[in-house]
Amino acid sequence: MNPRTLTLSRTANSAVSDAPEGLALDCIATANALPEALADGWHVLAPFGEFPEPGGRYVQVFGASQADAMIRSWNSIAGRSFRWLKNVRHRLKPSLSMPVFDAPPGAAHPDLDPSDWSKLPIIGEITELRATANALEGKVVWSDAARRGDRERGPLHPSINWWHERADAAGRVYPEHVESVTLTRTPNIRTVPAWTANTLNPLAGNPQAEPTATNTHNSMTPEQIAALRKALGLPENADASAIITGATTANAAVVTLAERDSALNTANTTVTTLNAERDTLRTQHAALTTERDNLRTANTALTTERDALVTGLLAAVEKRGIITPAESADFKTRLTTANTAAAALTELATRKPAMNTHSVEINGTRLDISTANARQGALQDAVAKRMKDDGCDYDTAYARVKGDKNFAGLFAAMQDPAKA
Repeated sequence: MNPRTLTLSRTANSAVSDAPEGLALDCIATANALPEALADGWHVLAPFGEFPEPGGRYVQVFGASQADAMIRSWNSIAGRSFRWLKNVRHRLKPSLSMPVFDAPPGAAHPDLDPSDWSKLPIIGEITELRATANALEGKVVWSDAARRGDRERGPLHPSINWWHERADAAGRVYPEHVESVTLTRTPNIRTVPAWTANTLNPLAGNPQAEPTATNTHNSMTPEQIAALRKALGLPENADASAIITGATTANAAVVTLAERDSALNTANTTVTTLNAERDTLRTQHAALTTERDNLRTANTALTTERDALVTGLLAAVEKRGIITPAESADFKTRLTTANTAAAALTELATRKPAMNTHSVEINGTRLDISTANARQGALQDAVAKRMKDDGCDYDTAYARVKGDKNFAGLFAAMQDPAKA
């Protein structure tokens, strides 16, 4: 992909730079001022909120997710390498920090286009980034140049240069990468408090002076000043100090409202998400209830089918003499219990018949003993034969047949109550 020339959206001053296709560079001023003394430490770079681009072409959206992404980019190997190479390329000392520039008169962002940053007034560096509940902050280390008494008069506003994709269909952009910060007199949010103390304001020496068109920076006509007084609810004779105070207060109120609006939008999004999750859970609960009822019905059918199979199986093995009627109840319990069914089936499959309930063979003759009448007939035939062969009475013959081991199966079948 070849780079192409893009127009950068920033403050009232404009510049052109080559950027990768699909990206644009913007500046945004913070909404918090530094203390009177320029002390090293953490300072706000960009508050969370939505900030219209000065030309009204799109809105810059910056929130917690964008800050987190920017911090990840800052701390990544690629981000560190980018800052190192950028500083070396612009003839600054090799470091992982990001320069803070002091914009000279007429140049709101001198860092946007030059090939040699070492020729620009650098008054500090940012060494770390972090996110708070409502802003992105940078750890600023100020140079001696930042505290010189001969510096240009302020107030100076911090303006962060960041990269983002081109505006979406709704006219919004979402910053993703930070490159540098400039203290400028023309931020794209004009009413934001400055980082430098307001004592550096050119009006400080004469509180009654009006910022007319002869001022070097941010000049305003008397008509514009009158309109500003009216918009801020100030009297017609309010001096410059009162105007600055009123604008600062109004801007703080706007920032607060933006924060509340952002919080409300976040809350509304959360409620919408929770409602969707609730509806999904309700649908899933209804589906699970139906599935449970279907499983209960299927389980009842399977239980009935299982009991029928067990009853039929026990009847068959009992008929074959594998179990006795007295054992049937125990085997039914074992076959209908999950952890004993397998063992019971194995036992039935390998068990030898307890007795022959169909016939017995005596001296080469097979006798039918499948019914009570057949067993009684076979016994009477055996007693009659013994009375004839031995020439004895019925009782003696009966005793001799009963004592004959060949008839043991016949007498066992006769003693089975189920076979009576």
